[in-house]
Amino acid sequence: MKKRNQHPLINLKYFFVLTALIVSITQLGWIFHDNAQYIPVRVHTGDTVWNIASAAVDSGTDVRDVVDGILKVNHLSNNDDIYPGQILQIPVHDSSIETVKSHFDVQL
Repeated sequence: MKKRNQHPLINLKYFFVLTALIVSITQLGWIFHDNAQYIPVRVHTGDTVWNIASAAVDSGTDVRDVVDGILKVNHLSNNDDIYPGQILQIPVHDSSIETVKSHFDVQL
């Protein structure tokens, strides 16, 4: 009996389907297992997203990730979109929530 040769593109198709499935599952895991809580913080004159993020960052997190999180969760495109009196939701990990609450004098 002669073995049939499969077309190489069929194997490539299965590879891409499997890769897409693995990436999708991984992304869903990242979305649904976020251990951040959100604390409302009032913006004061002179505040920037960077200095708010710097006060909210914990030791295991890059401040740039916190800045990105603040911009994303508050639907902001950049630092210029904040103004005094505005309430921002700040992502805070469990390990630093009490420190952040006391720094911003959050009354929840």
